[in-house]
This record gives sequence, structure tokens and C-alpha cells, in this order.
Amino acid sequence: MALPPELFGFLEELKDNNDRTWFQANKSRYEEQVKSPLLAFIGGFDERLQRLSPHFVADPRPVGGSMFRIYRDVRFAKDKSPYKTAAGIHFRHERAKDVHAPGYYLHLEPAGDVRSAGNGPVPTIYRLRTQPSMHLGYVVQWGMSALTILFLYILIIRFLDRRAAMREVERTGSGTAVAEL
Repeated sequence: MALPPELFGFLEELKDNNDRTWFQANKSRYEEQVKSPLLAFIGGFDERLQRLSPHFVADPRPVGGSMFRIYRDVRFAKDKSPYKTAAGIHFRHERAKDVHAPGYYLHLEPAGDVRSAGNGPVPTIYRLRTQPSMHLGYVVQWGMSALTILFLYILIIRFLDRRAAMREVERTGSGTAVAEL
């Protein structure tokens, strides 16, 4: 379930060559080094996600699944770069019809920038902040709990810590960091 370093290498190269000609010439590398490992990660994460909350889904389908597409929507953007230079994964709620439903987001960028977050619909989050009494109804509606969010966050952090430890093992040849995790 580990993500290969080539994934970040490809995204770094894409940052420097963000145009259609370069991407088309390197599309097979994208499929092999980015898309396939991400889909495998998503597929492998499903069982762990189900243990945390049966209401969230890790969908490894290449289209319409948990992985965000590489193509940017440039219609109204000043930056017309056609490709995203980061990988995004969204574990949506089972009742979700679109990206605005509650879920967990994992953002992977070159140079080891990895972020994760839980999210919900913006109007609902606003109402939760201004009307705290709505919180219980929101939890019941989506089957979420603060404990579920905390466990997923810990699981992602542990995975990322293990990944960093594995890189340290590859760099130094010492296995003590992995044993501690």
C-alpha cells in the first residue's frame, strides 16, 4: 500500500513541463507511476476505512472513484496550465452524490507535501459554527462522529509516518525507525 517515490518525481517533472505535448509523450509514465499506484492505494485503504466507519467509501474506479482527475478545469482560471501538479484522493460518504458531501481528502504534492482533512458541505459547516445545536442532527444524518474523524486522521498520519520511516531505512539502511511504528 506504499506510494512509490516515482509518483512524486513525475509530479515534480510535470510542474516544470505542464503542457499537452510533454504530458502526451509521458502519459504511459503517468499511468504507471501515478494513476496505478494511487488506485492500488485506494483499493487497499478500503478495508481500513470500513473498520473506522462503514459510511465512508474508498472507490478505486479510475473514473468516478476516489481519485481526482489530473486535468484542471481552466475555463475561468487565469492560470491555463492543463494539468494538476498534485494528486488528490477523496473518501466520500456512502450517501454522497458529489464532492460537497462529507468526506476525507488526502492531498499529495512533490517535495513531500502531504495534507489530509475532513470536510462537509460549506453551508452546513457554516450553520454548525453559527448554530451548534445542529451538530447532533448532522452527525445522525451522515452517520459521522468526531471519534471516526479522529481515527481516520490518526490512521493517515501513521501511514505517512511509516512511509517516512521507510524512506529513512532506504537512505540509511537502518530498520529501527520502522520497528518503532
